[in-house]
Amino acid sequence: MKVKYDKETQRWFEKNLAQQTTVMKCEKCGLFFKPSLGHKCKIEVEQ
Repeated sequence: MKVKYDKETQRWFEKNLAQQTTVMKCEKCGLFFKPSLGHKCKIEVEQ
């Protein structure tokens, strides 16, 4: 399985190569993100 990160999390990993962190998966778009960085999903919420 190939994991895809949101842009902010990807940048974090590029700057912190040997670090470990916890990520979460967005249920709407499927991207993984670092919770402390937040995540702005591009999928519109249907109401």
